[in-house]
Amino acid sequence: MKIKERMNIYVCEYGCHNITVDVDKGTTPFMIGCEFTGRPDRPADPSKMKNGKCTGIAKSAMYPKEKDDSTPYPEPTHEWYRPELSQYAKLSKAEKDHVNNGGLLIRPRTDAKALINGIDDWTWNDVKLPDYEAALKYERKSKSTFGKKYFKN
Repeated sequence: MKIKERMNIYVCEYGCHNITVDVDKGTTPFMIGCEFTGRPDRPADPSKMKNGKCTGIAKSAMYPKEKDDSTPYPEPTHEWYRPELSQYAKLSKAEKDHVNNGGLLIRPRTDAKALINGIDDWTWNDVKLPDYEAALKYERKSKSTFGKKYFKN
């Protein structure tokens, strides 16, 4: 059966499965820190947990296009998104570089609409990257609420 949403599976070295969807156009990493926290049908191994998450490294299954109907497929627990300006301002330099080069960030699943395979397929010409740094400079100069809240004068 074809997978409708732009969904990916990250498989951890300890056997965890992290199911993600894309809600914005952009790139996602091949490897991530495992985000698995356990499910009723598959509890997490406490010896491999720290701060409620698995400590393993998960590798991408490269966006499979089909799934086996006989295999139960959990709902996505995380999504890849493009940050808002206020979120971008709080990122580390490495995260800002990732976002400025078209990368998406991961967060727990929200009600944001997932991209659909075959409809929302994209190329780099389709990706509109905000100029975050120019927006931050503008915010600082204008002494707006955003600037007062996030930056020391």
